[in-house]
Amino acid sequence: MLRTGWSRRWRRNPLRRRWDVMDAWLGLIVTLGLLLAVPAVAVSVALAVHSGLSGTVREQNLQRHPVQAVLLQDAPAAPPAADSTPGQVRYDVKVRWTAPDGSQHTGVAGATAGQKKGSRTTAWLDSAGRPTGPPVSGARVLSDSLALGFIAGSGAALALLGTRWAVRHTLDRRRLDAWDRDWAEVEPRWRHHHI
Repeated sequence: MLRTGWSRRWRRNPLRRRWDVMDAWLGLIVTLGLLLAVPAVAVSVALAVHSGLSGTVREQNLQRHPVQAVLLQDAPAAPPAADSTPGQVRYDVKVRWTAPDGSQHTGVAGATAGQKKGSRTTAWLDSAGRPTGPPVSGARVLSDSLALGFIAGSGAALALLGTRWAVRHTLDRRRLDAWDRDWAEVEPRWRHHHI
């Protein structure tokens, strides 16, 4: 049944109208778009984001460096409802570190939940020696790239399907108008013939 319905729009027959042909072409174009264009959009966006973020990671790796720091206060304990493995919950706490020239500095750095005063953590410094966050990880770059590629592909698919719906709605209205005009022409003759 489906095969017959699809092929009747392409074959010549007295019931086929130009709206049917336009609808068939639209269906083909949207199907090809979903199969070819949507994945191409998703992949190209993911690759572009990955390339841009990889450049940021390289720049951060050149400008940031780790130092060993000592906690000057206890890090808060992880909340009891935290759904994460131990060591993943981190808090910013006050720390002290020694610069290469031997001078002491204080600032804020990330510490594992529950870490005690006097224990060591890694602080990240920028090229001017100011505390900053760690460089973006490769896993974060990959996850962000995939997520944005998926969002772009989904947006492209929704745009195609929305366009298909809008055009199909217009074609259906024209198809019904054509049927009304044909019926208005045939109905008086048909009624007169059957009375």
